[in-house]
Amino acid sequence: MTLEAKNAAEVRSQSGEIHLEKFLHESRYGTGLEVITGPERLEVDAWLGRVMGWTTPRHVLTALDDLVAGLDLDSIVRICREEGLDTVAETQRAGDEDKFVWLFSADDGLLGVVELHGERDESARPWSLSLYGNWLVDDLYWWGRVGGRSYQCDAWGDGRKIMAGGPRWHLRSAFGSGAGSFRVTLALLRAIATPITPWQWPAIGGWIGPDTPRGMSGTSAEDIAHTARAHTREALDALPRHVYDVLGPRLMD
Repeated sequence: MTLEAKNAAEVRSQSGEIHLEKFLHESRYGTGLEVITGPERLEVDAWLGRVMGWTTPRHVLTALDDLVAGLDLDSIVRICREEGLDTVAETQRAGDEDKFVWLFSADDGLLGVVELHGERDESARPWSLSLYGNWLVDDLYWWGRVGGRSYQCDAWGDGRKIMAGGPRWHLRSAFGSGAGSFRVTLALLRAIATPITPWQWPAIGGWIGPDTPRGMSGTSAEDIAHTARAHTREALDALPRHVYDVLGPRLMD
């Protein structure tokens, strides 16, 4: 961190605002390699805070032609395709209204899934979009804006870390898309991290789908987890071979 950035951080902390980056530096946690330094870093970070969060206004996301709550599946798939993620499969269990549309980017080492859930007698509508991958993260502080449901797999002496998991967007949320801008998230991810392929650590933990599979209300947590994880493995087994050729065999823990 440059002297100018440190001074700006100190001014902010004196005004009562906790500056996370300064705290991490002083606590010796390390933030890896800063992809932008100096006063520009603070300016970019402030902008990222406005476009990458639960409370990002819908009009901001709409101006970016980005994910917002209530989009139909075709619009979601189009935005994903423009960002390098192609549809590779659709899975649905017999007798179940829930549907899963799988997305893939070989260049970014990303696997994505759009979950569509039906409620009562409604047809399935987009519920969420999740991305999964393995990355060597250079700028750990800015990873905090991207990371979502991720965990640390390894650490390098210079502060960089290897992470698995990824962000998620809630597509019916009253607060825009939940995680803010999808497009900015991908741009930032590409700037601060290098994808690792094939995956060295399973990026999918738990299961994909609703917290409780249909027809299992009142069932024990152990039985729910066993069934839901089995459903997820069944869906992953239906992905085309070229996905596994890039990501490897270990998609789920």
